[in-house]
Amino acid sequence: MAALLHLHENYQLGRERIHRRLHPLQIYNDVELIKRYRFNGEGIHYITNLIRHDITPKGNNNHPIDPIDKVCIALHVLATGCFQRTDGDTLGISQASVSRIVQTVCTALTDRLPHFVRLPQGHEQVENMMKFYQIARFPGVIGLIDGTHVKIQAPTEDEHQFVNRKRFHSINVQVVLDADAKIINLNAQWPGSVHDSRVLRESGLQEVLQDSEGHLLGDSGYPLKCWLLTPIARLSDDAEERA
Repeated sequence: MAALLHLHENYQLGRERIHRRLHPLQIYNDVELIKRYRFNGEGIHYITNLIRHDITPKGNNNHPIDPIDKVCIALHVLATGCFQRTDGDTLGISQASVSRIVQTVCTALTDRLPHFVRLPQGHEQVENMMKFYQIARFPGVIGLIDGTHVKIQAPTEDEHQFVNRKRFHSINVQVVLDADAKIINLNAQWPGSVHDSRVLRESGLQEVLQDSEGHLLGDSGYPLKCWLLTPIARLSDDAEERA
């Protein structure tokens, strides 16, 4: 019995040490926070308040993990790709708990994606076209489109499909930006071996934009469409050169 009491006391002492530990926002300045979590203190607080309801424990569990701790843990994993325990950055939480926290936080953020990533409509679209025109005197532009390869660890299934033309594993992410460089459309469901043109074809953008008054600008990796303008490969006259 004495041994069990001793183990219980040590367990409680360990939990108290975790809760007495200084929080990352208390010990790191914004430069260090961005390095470790890709967000400064204000950004971390904003994300926490945005999803607080979804990530706050519903029951009265002993020593529940605070929502802002969950956000810091998830951001650390997303920034580093590491699920292992890291003293200051995962707050001493077990690897299994870290995995559950990342899933919970990412699900809550994904549910709110449509509120932030959406194509402009109506007066927003007109305002966006005006901003693009002020930048380069190019009329009718509602967005810039391109693909970017986000590096990932080699998956255990269909590994070869994720090897891109530069020979590393990635997700081919299609991104559309507005005139303020904000993401207004995103497609991140294709492995690195898939070409940009196929990602575009399967993304559903054509159905959304084919009747639009504006158009996207893309590079030569994309097909020319009435709603998607690409560079002219060979200039045939002075008018094309001026354009």
